[in-house]
Parts: sequence; C-alpha cells; structure tokens
Amino acid sequence: RATQGGDVAFLLPATYALAELERSRGLLEVAEGACRAALDRCPPGSIHELRSADIHTMLADLALARNDLPSAKQGLERSKELGEQFPLPHWRYRWLLASALHASARGDHQEAALRAGEAERLYVRGPLPDARPIADVRTRLVLRAGHRSEASRLAAAVERREATLNDYLA
Repeated sequence: RATQGGDVAFLLPATYALAELERSRGLLEVAEGACRAALDRCPPGSIHELRSADIHTMLADLALARNDLPSAKQGLERSKELGEQFPLPHWRYRWLLASALHASARGDHQEAALRAGEAERLYVRGPLPDARPIADVRTRLVLRAGHRSEASRLAAAVERREATLNDYLA
C-alpha cells in the first residue's frame, strides 16, 4: 500500500490519483481517508508538507461533492498557501478548477466560468486519464453562467466524443 512505508514524494501524487478515481466512483470517504493518511506522513515544515498542495485541493473537491462549502474553502486556502510556495506542474490548474467549482456552488457562475477557462489554459496532461475532463467541467460551468453560444462552441470542441449542448443540459 502507498500509505505504508515507502517514499512520501511518491505517496502524494499516487494518493491524488487514487483519490480522484475513488471520487469518480462516488467513494468520497475512501478518497478522503487516503488523503488524510497521506497528510499524516507529511511533517509540519517539511518539503513534503509543501508538496501536499494537490492533496488539499482534492480535500476541497471532496468537500464540494458533499456540499460542505466551508470545508472546501478551507482546503482551497490551505492548498493555495502551500502551492504558491512550492508550485508543482499540475497544482495551478487543479486548484483553479476546484476554485471554479467552489465559486459555482456559491452561485458565482461568472467567476466559475472565468476560473475554469484559466484552468483549461494552464492544464498539464499527466500520465493517467482524466477521471473528469476539464473541458467537460468548463463547458458545464460556462453554461451555468448563461453563455449558451460559448458553451455550444466548447461542447463542439470536445475531442474525446461527440458532444452537443444537450449533453451538458442533462
């Protein structure tokens, strides 16, 4: 298991990937437990704590899935604090996407659409497939912001499948 022994530097990205898969399966408690166990392996003030920004972003994302906006805000703030000190390649777009979803949950759909657009511009492809493609999330957020024509254009641009605006209205 990634949480038993081994290198904490490997543990953090592996935990993020595991948590993302578990979140996509609806297993929020399992995902959160993995994230918390990984954070327990990051001593305060260590380089590993600085590298844990993505885990805090995931915790914020999981809180959003439970509609726990205060916990999501707290996770985003902690992630930003760490990520700005030690930005890793995926952190910025992940943080922006979670921040966009938080803005949408608060009812600020315009801000959500803007942050999702910024996240998509900063997206860095990783070795694992996306459990939640950023283009799909952005399209939904742009639609919620009331920009139907832009959402339609974004939906048409999704390369992985044929998409129409009706796919995003469901």
